Amino acid sequence: MRIKIIIIFLLSLPLLFLSCGNDLSFDNKIKFDKEFNIISDTIVKDLPKLKPVEQSAAYSSSDLKNKRAGFSSMENGADSIKIRVWYLYQVGHTEHVVEIENINKKWVFSQYILTFKYDQIHDSVIFVGKTVQHKNPNSGNERFIQKLFELEILTLPSSESISDYSGANAIEAGRVDVEIASENKFRFYSYDDPFRHYSNRNAKKMEDIMTLIEKEFNFKRVEIL
Repeated sequence: MRIKIIIIFLLSLPLLFLSCGNDLSFDNKIKFDKEFNIISDTIVKDLPKLKPVEQSAAYSSSDLKNKRAGFSSMENGADSIKIRVWYLYQVGHTEHVVEIENINKKWVFSQYILTFKYDQIHDSVIFVGKTVQHKNPNSGNERFIQKLFELEILTLPSSESISDYSGANAIEAGRVDVEIASENKFRFYSYDDPFRHYSNRNAKKMEDIMTLIEKEFNFKRVEIL
């Protein structure tokens, strides 16, 4: 009987590791539920504001940005957890977008490259197209998610709410936009050139998140001079 139990346990190990690699680990699930997830009958939205009734320019442009790239809106929530990180550069450059999503207890990682060109009179930008690559992060699914959570990707404030953060919503600057959704909550926040504000604790966290994603998925952002 004891030998039979041992055999059953050994046979179940591959399934155990497969499950842990795809679903949120116990510790990450607790952290996600504590810091982000909520119980609500409707979608609760956490959006940046410049004034009590005025939305930030970064958020105001997000709907057009998603439609232009052919992405679905995340404002209606997600199956479990979905994170979309936009690396936005000066007009005329490519853009990088990384999506991290848990669907039916399976992780899906998507890296997009969006390309643009100027029109004939060089006064507006035309969306050309996008390429996508699906690959797992180099350090492994749960280790990568743990690093993101430790860097506070779920709870960082938007740069508009940081009193000593200059240049918020500077259109010509490099910018990162972050969208996060769960079943009942949607968050949006952004940072202009976090590298140039590295002395600020929150900007440093954002810069470290961007660097982590680049290393995990083997790409480099476009440098803004």
